Amino acid sequence: MTDVWSNTNRASFMAITAYWITAATSTQNSTERTKLMLCADLIGFIHIPGWHTGEHLAHTFLHTLDHIHVTKKVVLPFEYSLEASLISISCIDWLGDFR
Repeated sequence: MTDVWSNTNRASFMAITAYWITAATSTQNSTERTKLMLCADLIGFIHIPGWHTGEHLAHTFLHTLDHIHVTKKVVLPFEYSLEASLISISCIDWLGDFR
């Protein structure tokens, strides 16, 4: 999940949060049980110089994933919502070529 914003000095930033599910197996009374756990972590907090075009945001996002070596592990579950801006839709369209 990503979020982009500008501070009061008009400097822009992108935060990238990763979510994943892990399985933990435990044994209790000779019974093996598997418990699924949702995990989350901030994997990127990046200064974004320049314009917030969809292509620029997509490049920043992919550069960050490449930098931490998780690009091929990531599923891009972008949602089109009523609040999505044209820039977000442009970024989604541009990233669609990488699926």
